[in-house]
Amino acid sequence: MKLVLKISAAALCLVASATGLKAQGDVAMPFMAIDRSPVTSAMGSAGLASSSEIAYASFRNPAVIPFSEKKGDFGLSYQNWAPKGVKSTNLNCGATMRFGKIIGVTIGGAYQMGAKYDVIDGKGTFTPSDLMFNAGLGVKIIKNLSLGANFHYASQSLADGVSYNAVSADVFALYRVAGVNITAGVSNVGSSVKSDKTGSFSIPAAAVVAGAYTLKAGKSHSIDFALDANYYFKGGFAASLGAQYAFKDLAFFRAGYHYGGDSVMPSFASVGAGVAFKGVALNVSYLISSEAIKNTINVGLGFSF
Repeated sequence: MKLVLKISAAALCLVASATGLKAQGDVAMPFMAIDRSPVTSAMGSAGLASSSEIAYASFRNPAVIPFSEKKGDFGLSYQNWAPKGVKSTNLNCGATMRFGKIIGVTIGGAYQMGAKYDVIDGKGTFTPSDLMFNAGLGVKIIKNLSLGANFHYASQSLADGVSYNAVSADVFALYRVAGVNITAGVSNVGSSVKSDKTGSFSIPAAAVVAGAYTLKAGKSHSIDFALDANYYFKGGFAASLGAQYAFKDLAFFRAGYHYGGDSVMPSFASVGAGVAFKGVALNVSYLISSEAIKNTINVGLGFSF
């Protein structure tokens, strides 16, 4: 059945037509809250304090970079988002480099195409799309403390002649004590999205706290635990809990749960796995949910050294 949309700037700004995410109050561009990493999305989107995977740090938390054992981490992923809901095809990429033990830089980008629909006046079809570019920096201030900041540019095209853009930033501090990473900060704090007809709307900004810990058992086994909590400034609390088991850093198994409540991202459980050899990695995540994002899959290739 073909989808017919009325071109209303207010409705297009508030409803996540190309993402399947919730319309949270007066929040625009909810696609900015999507987890792009096939590693952390398999862990319920937990892992803001984890330094084991840094390729997508420009989407998440650059303060983890100086504490990573990796000097370079690169990723490219294909995300089949909400195939049982309002489907979109997402292409994501990220690259992070650490220089010495003090500083690191990260960049990333995402492009997603929503479901094609018939224009209501019969003048053909239109495919909505979203675009996001990021750049970030992480710096270790003292032995156990680092700071990080990301800059984001996002744009959204929802109909012919109806498009929006916004800029935002993330700012985080991370402290390591007794092998535990603890981070706190804000994400997606920035400009509002303006509509000529109905005023302006906020992007999904949030205050965030998170923790991560790695438990090692000999030289062959390790388990990473991660817990994140988000409070969205427009209302809504979200939390994520996830774990990753690694065998000799060759095979990885992941699982997690995200509680969305009334926030932008709905609740879901997730599972995933990965393999790595000589720095080349293949990772996959799968979202299990009763919401519109059910059966979302994210497959990614990575390279690190």
